[in-house]
Amino acid sequence: MAGRGHSPDHRRTGYWWPQMTPPFAAAKQLAGAGLPVFFCNSKKFPTCKGGFKAATSDPEQLLDLWRRSPGPLIGVATGAASGIDALDIDPKDGGQLWLGDHCASIPTTRTHVTRSGGYHFLFQHHPGLRCSASKIAPGVDVRADGGYIVWWPDTGIPVQNEDAFASWPEWVLEKIAVTKPMPKRTFDASAIEKFRNTGIEHLIRFVAEAAEGQRNSILFWAACRVGEAVRAGAITVSSGTILLEAASSQCRLPLEAARKTISSGISRGFSS
Repeated sequence: MAGRGHSPDHRRTGYWWPQMTPPFAAAKQLAGAGLPVFFCNSKKFPTCKGGFKAATSDPEQLLDLWRRSPGPLIGVATGAASGIDALDIDPKDGGQLWLGDHCASIPTTRTHVTRSGGYHFLFQHHPGLRCSASKIAPGVDVRADGGYIVWWPDTGIPVQNEDAFASWPEWVLEKIAVTKPMPKRTFDASAIEKFRNTGIEHLIRFVAEAAEGQRNSILFWAACRVGEAVRAGAITVSSGTILLEAASSQCRLPLEAARKTISSGISRGFSS
C-alpha cells in the first residue's frame, strides 16, 4: 500500500493515511455516531477557521478539515448541533469547592475527567440553553449553544457513567435562568409606513449605531419619541417595540434589559 505519496483520488476514496493517525481515527468514529467534530491544538483552541462552527459529522468534510487544520485534540460542538450540553467544572477557578457542596444533587450522567483534573458532566441539550462562564459559581461553566468541549476520552482519560445521558436538573437551570424562546410577533405594515413618514425612522439607526456606555440612554430617549408617535397615531406600540428591539439587538444590548427600557420609554413618551 502506498504512503502519503499516493494519488489525491486515492486519498479521497481510501482514507488511508488519516486513519493511521489516532486523532483522525477517533474523530471519524465520533462523527460516525453523529457528533459534529473538529480539531484543536494542545492549548484547546480550534485549529480551523471558524472554530466550532466548522465542526462536521460528514466523512468527506472531516477529511478535508484534517488535511487543512489537523490537531492533537478533538473538539465537539455543544448545544443543538450535537444534542449534548456540558457542565464544566474547572478546579483552577474554584469549581471543585462548588462540586463538593452539590455533587450529591447532580444526577448520574456521562462524565469526562478533564486534563486539569476537572469534570465535564454531559447532559441532553436543553432548548435555548447557551454557554455561560461562572454564572452558577466561580469555576462552574456551561457549554451549550455557541460553544464546544474537548473530547478528553480520546486522550485516554477515563469516562464515568459512559452510557448515561441525563436531562439537566431543574435546580441548575433555575440558577442560570434559562429563558424560553419568545414567540415571534407580527406588525402592521401600514403602521410601519406611517412611522417612516413621520421622520422618526432615523431614531432606529441612532439606536442601532449607539456606542457602548450610551446604548441604554439612547434607547430610552428613542423609545420616548416612539411613545409620542404612538400617541399621535403614527405607529402601534407593537410595531414600534419590534423596531426598537431589532435596533437594540444590532448595538448588542441584552434583549431582556432592552425590553424593559423600551416599555418604560414608550410609556413615558405616550403619557408626556
